[in-house]
Amino acid sequence: MLDQTDESDRVPLEKPCSCTHCGLPVPIKLQTESEPWFCCAGCEVAYAILQNLDSCILDELNESRLPAGADLSYEEMDHPQFQELYARE
Repeated sequence: MLDQTDESDRVPLEKPCSCTHCGLPVPIKLQTESEPWFCCAGCEVAYAILQNLDSCILDELNESRLPAGADLSYEEMDHPQFQELYARE
């Protein structure tokens, strides 16, 4: 990925393009003729890492982001028992 694109492959596109990883605009100097497009080296590396991960690992990561019931209302978060368990002073 990082070493596959050299300066001769970089061609400004007729229209703006978005980063394949984060969705931000890609600077003209980083645009290539074909996807994937990246706004910075960090997004290119992150994308490469994610492409090489096993799909089972990605599923586990996505499931672990929000525990079941994480969509609590503010009223529930204000409950004294919730405050006692999860709030810090």
